[in-house]
Formats: sequence, C-alpha cells, structure tokens
Amino acid sequence: MNADELINEHVRKNYINEMRQFRDKVGLTQVQLAKKLKISTSTVVSIEADRLKISPKMRLRMGAFMGADKATFIERMVAEYRRKLEREFI
Repeated sequence: MNADELINEHVRKNYINEMRQFRDKVGLTQVQLAKKLKISTSTVVSIEADRLKISPKMRLRMGAFMGADKATFIERMVAEYRRKLEREFI
C-alpha cells in the first residue's frame, strides 16, 4: 500500500464511527438524528455500517447541528485529521 492508499484507508476508518460517536455525544437514536438532520434513517444506518461515507456537506450539517459555524467546524475538522495523520504516519 502506498502513502495515498494508507491515508485514504485511515480516513475511511474514521468515517465508520464518526456518525455513531456524534449520535452518542448528542444522545440521539438513529431515527431521531435522521429527523434532526433531515436525512433518511437508512442513510444514518448505512454510514454507521460503513456502506456510505459522510460527505463534507453532511459533516457541515452535523457541525451546524452542534452549534459550530462553518469556518470553525472546517478548521477544527482539518486540525483533527492532521493530528491523527501525524501520530500515525510520523
């Protein structure tokens, strides 16, 4: 596996648990979160089952739901991934 493939795999694995962690943090069921984000329950289930990735647009929607403005949420998201990648690959 080359460096790009390793990075892509690392990011993909983070997507798997991201929706569930978000749900747990705000204390919602899959159905409740789907209604709050105006998406289908099957989308939430698919993301948590690693059949669907969280799009950047969905991440922003999740951030807005948590009260973060777009710029702050994007900066936080980039900084978080940078730290994870640095720990894993450096």
